[in-house]
Amino acid sequence: MADFELSWPKKIERDVIEQALTLDFLGEARNFVLIGPNGLGKTMIGQNVCHLAVLAGYSVLFRTAAAIVENLHHEMFEGRRRKLRAYSKVDLLCIDECAYLSFDDKAADILYEVINRRYESKSVILTTNRSFKEWNQVFPMLPVSPRCWIV
Repeated sequence: MADFELSWPKKIERDVIEQALTLDFLGEARNFVLIGPNGLGKTMIGQNVCHLAVLAGYSVLFRTAAAIVENLHHEMFEGRRRKLRAYSKVDLLCIDECAYLSFDDKAADILYEVINRRYESKSVILTTNRSFKEWNQVFPMLPVSPRCWIV
């Protein structure tokens, strides 16, 4: 993060990024969502927060949304339960590139289940290039207010 140009693009909120780098949100089981166009540096910021969390002794898992769906999609019941437990136990889960690709109902259900199991107990970092109001184009069965879905 030392070399990251926080003055470009102008929309990056430096104070929010710096606050996330303190890792305070982990102790409160809050989530950190990075929204913006491609090339903004969301993935790199997420990776840096994850790296600091590892250095601070937290367990961390960094995966793209597509990789999580792929990992769970073809699992039978017991295998899926075991993997979902693993996703729910890690102290910090970073889901990169969420909503970059369209997902069918089953994929959306899988991501919902991963996030729901962590709700109010473990933190999630989520990076996306779409505003929440566009998520129903990616997740067809998503409720009208997606903030209720991930926060």
